[in-house]
Amino acid sequence: MTTNTPSIIHIGPHACVQRHHDTPTLLVNGEPAPPMWMTIAGLAQQDDAYLRALGEAGLRVFFLEHYLYWNGDNALDRLSELAELTLRCVPEAWLMLRTGLYPPLAWMEAHPEEVIQFADGTPADTWFGAGTHTQALCSRAWRDDQTRQLDHFLPWLAAQPFSARVIGFFLNAGGTGEWYIPVQSVQGDRCIDHSLASRVQFSDSLREAYGSDDALRAAWQRTDVTLAAPPIPTCADQAFLTRDVELFAHYHGEDVLPPAPATDAAIGAFCNPDTHRHVAEYYRAINEGTADSIIHFARFLKTRTGGDKVVGAFFGGFGSCMGGVGTAVTHVLDSGVVDFLASPGDYPNRQPGGDTALHNIQDAYRLRDTLYVVEEDTRTVATALSHDWGVNTLGESIEVMKRNFGRNLAEDLSAWWFDMGISANRWYRFPKMLQVLRRQQDVAHAFYRTPRAPKAEIAFLYDQHSQDYTCSWTLADLGYRLRTWEIHRIGAPVACHYLDDLNHPAMPDYRLYVFVNAFAMTNSQRASITRALAGHACTALWLYAPGIINPDATPRFNVENVSALTGIKAEMRMDPALPYCRLTPAGAALLPDIRPDWDYGWFADRESFGTVESWLQPQGMAQFTLLCPYLSAADPAAEVLMRFTTDDRPAMAMTTAGATRTVVAYFKALRADIIRGFARLSGCHLYSDSDDVLYASPHFVTIHAGTSGEKIIHLPELCNPYEIYQRAHYGQATRELRVRLRKGETRTFYLHGEI
Repeated sequence: MTTNTPSIIHIGPHACVQRHHDTPTLLVNGEPAPPMWMTIAGLAQQDDAYLRALGEAGLRVFFLEHYLYWNGDNALDRLSELAELTLRCVPEAWLMLRTGLYPPLAWMEAHPEEVIQFADGTPADTWFGAGTHTQALCSRAWRDDQTRQLDHFLPWLAAQPFSARVIGFFLNAGGTGEWYIPVQSVQGDRCIDHSLASRVQFSDSLREAYGSDDALRAAWQRTDVTLAAPPIPTCADQAFLTRDVELFAHYHGEDVLPPAPATDAAIGAFCNPDTHRHVAEYYRAINEGTADSIIHFARFLKTRTGGDKVVGAFFGGFGSCMGGVGTAVTHVLDSGVVDFLASPGDYPNRQPGGDTALHNIQDAYRLRDTLYVVEEDTRTVATALSHDWGVNTLGESIEVMKRNFGRNLAEDLSAWWFDMGISANRWYRFPKMLQVLRRQQDVAHAFYRTPRAPKAEIAFLYDQHSQDYTCSWTLADLGYRLRTWEIHRIGAPVACHYLDDLNHPAMPDYRLYVFVNAFAMTNSQRASITRALAGHACTALWLYAPGIINPDATPRFNVENVSALTGIKAEMRMDPALPYCRLTPAGAALLPDIRPDWDYGWFADRESFGTVESWLQPQGMAQFTLLCPYLSAADPAAEVLMRFTTDDRPAMAMTTAGATRTVVAYFKALRADIIRGFARLSGCHLYSDSDDVLYASPHFVTIHAGTSGEKIIHLPELCNPYEIYQRAHYGQATRELRVRLRKGETRTFYLHGEI
């Protein structure tokens, strides 16, 4: 019996991601290819001097954007031109093909049922203009036809001279190539997506989860639904997405807020799991469908190239579940065919003195031998409207680039610089900047010859599927603003994991666990958390409304779910409340890092630059938040550490059982000094308590000054700190570093002498 298994197409060197010095690494012919890498949008012949300068600065991995045959007759000619230009200027370059998986307009016109659309069949316009449409990212028809395009492309690629330098494929689809759905979910009285592709995806996802109509009806508490034709959520069903914004609209400075507007779809900031479970499961299905498409294309490319090429994609930005990329991430990571996932850093805090925080839960990737890669679209003085990003001079640009590279060293992240080409000048062309890039490449190559795994004592745990039940603003408070403004000001390294990583055999132990959004917890998840923390000398710090939804309980939304999960009895009111809270005397005695005269519970006095935060603040309240539902402790056995200022209810409470300390903060905005206080209480080493941005590992410490003045860094053991840009020693066998900095200045110290 014969088979029609396609032959392997051999392209270029052997490239893979595997453990090297005990951490996932991109290897080309067995040699590490450390960051930084490079992407240049709109690359053209006149960029030859720029390319040569980047090559002389030591950059070796270049991403080339390209399309396939069906996107135009000259699509592959353009790729050849880019590759030849790059290799002429940088002969040692390795090429990563940034492959666009975009069906042409003719395909969408021929497959209208696969295009994202409203209930009446009208195609939905994307964010990129009237008349622009996109296929559903879960479309099977698109997968099949796009795969045929790839199958046609690979033999052509193998025949090109530049293919000898190709190491992999970075798959682009959806909005800006980042695999999100570039369409607003709810538009007035219409919502998406009623395409056949999405309806089939929803049906198949539910069939896998429930197996029968009876099981589905029992879970949804509805008798009118079937696996074959589940209802797409209506606009009213999805009303919880903007719940917090509606509450803000009713707030006019009162101490006591008016009741929340009534809706069946929402209970405060959450999707009603008893009446609207189908909404959360629809979001989950759409995310799974996008993930399945990435896995499909990656598996095809891996198979056709004999596993010799790495494959990656944009995916996994936490807090983007409605966009199709925020959940189902571990589904991709566990597939065995995707080597890396990527995203740009967060935007509104990139200015000097700030921090380019990350979208993705990077330490979950390391557990699974997968790379997380940061797209460093770092704005410089050459960028159009650079003042919008707080970067006004060449010196400020360089200090920000040093900061971001220091984060990558300390947290063991791969990354590429992205010159987006949206200004008349190339972003990284300056001689002084190129000298810095050269030094960074030298340091990275030296460092990658040694063990380099990071080591943290604090873990932030994020739950993928609780996102599906959480309104947009609350999700932004916990999954976005907390990382953007606070985490890297703690003064100690942190790890970011998915909550389900607690079940992973390679999961390290930590001294402090911060449960960020553990809102919707099944019985199985609750049991695994209990097992993971049992007998462990640690602190578990829970935020806002932990476990308030239990999909396995009746009713599913119940304050008793919170009490049962945390062991601290809680009470709940459904009227919205202000979040402000202060330390009690007991809290002040226990947590000296926290200011007793400060109103906590909101993100006060944090700078915000850039444009993206404006998407989240229609009321101009980017740092403001409300609580609905309003929870507080009601447990006489718990020690009250903070109280809400409006009614004196317990805002933070703590209990201790054996070696495990449990703390619940019944608010969303957790400031860095609160986390620092519990880190100190839990025995974590603190490098700094000055609220500056700091990244640290056993090998490097980078400090980026949030204010001007003397900075003191406390080292965990005797070290020989060496500043990598000044090439200067800062002591021998010392446990303390002192350095005077202006706001926005960066210093990166290698802790083991010269490098």
